[in-house]
Amino acid sequence: MKKVIFLVCCSLTLLIAGCEAESMNTGNAEPEIIYDQEVFSMVEEPRRAEVARRFNPGAQKIVINNDLHVYRYWGGGSGESGFFFAKKMFTERDKAKRALALPERNTALNVTQYKIPAGTTLIYGNAANMAGEDGYDMEATGGAELYYLPNPRFAEKELVGKLEFTHHEQTMDELEEVEAVTVE
Repeated sequence: MKKVIFLVCCSLTLLIAGCEAESMNTGNAEPEIIYDQEVFSMVEEPRRAEVARRFNPGAQKIVINNDLHVYRYWGGGSGESGFFFAKKMFTERDKAKRALALPERNTALNVTQYKIPAGTTLIYGNAANMAGEDGYDMEATGGAELYYLPNPRFAEKELVGKLEFTHHEQTMDELEEVEAVTVE
């Protein structure tokens, strides 16, 4: 009986030591991102986890029935053409950066309106909270509706402009005047 108890205690000690060693080894590893393989299958393999991380759980693969008008916020280290688009037109860059959880390199000084034609397949969901992640500031809290277009060539540029930094809410008429300005 003493041998059995001794063996059980030794086994438990080794098991606990093994678990601690395993948790210490994985402590510095990147956390695994779990995402719906079906939804993100349209993203190239090397970028899937990165793209999935930008969305809150519940993102969906959708095919749009009508032309979709979307906005891309860009500037600094982020170009006018890209994969991510917003459903909402923000009137201030800080609101766009926060709600879309844009990376620090994206100054969001410019906005381009695009039309994505009916029949296009997109990933749709809400922007994930990226605050404090590498390359993101603490204000990148996300929450806004976000689209991922696997082939940005399908997006047709409509209007380009600079975001205004005002303390009052702009009307659509004011925004249309701002959007009509061509960015150099």
